[in-house]
Amino acid sequence: MAGTSERKSGKGDVARLVAVLAGVFAAALLIANWQGIALIVAILTAEHRPALLKDAEWDAPASAARFHHRFRAGTPERDLTAWLEKNRFAVDARARTADRQVNGLPCNEAVKVNWSVDAAGQLTRADAIVSQIACL
Repeated sequence: MAGTSERKSGKGDVARLVAVLAGVFAAALLIANWQGIALIVAILTAEHRPALLKDAEWDAPASAARFHHRFRAGTPERDLTAWLEKNRFAVDARARTADRQVNGLPCNEAVKVNWSVDAAGQLTRADAIVSQIACL
């Protein structure tokens, strides 16, 4: 019987040693690669453009097809301003402009929206311009 408990104890010691070595290895990887981990965390937590502007190319207002489809002529102005506020734009209703900075990775972007309306408060035009501010 004594031999059996010694074998069990030996297997437990090996398992503990393997677990400790795996932990030390994982800790070493984290310490040695902290910059890579920081970059991954930064990318995962970075801001993103609103979904309606995902297709917009820098400095090409006509490229924002999804935005133009949603806010085409005849859409009530209140629909656009509600969307802008929901997406954290700074809205100047009198000037009919809105601005937002998107702090993303690898690039920070500025988004500017301009629009005009008719006497009934319906959009006659709405443009979204996405511009690069800075990239890593």
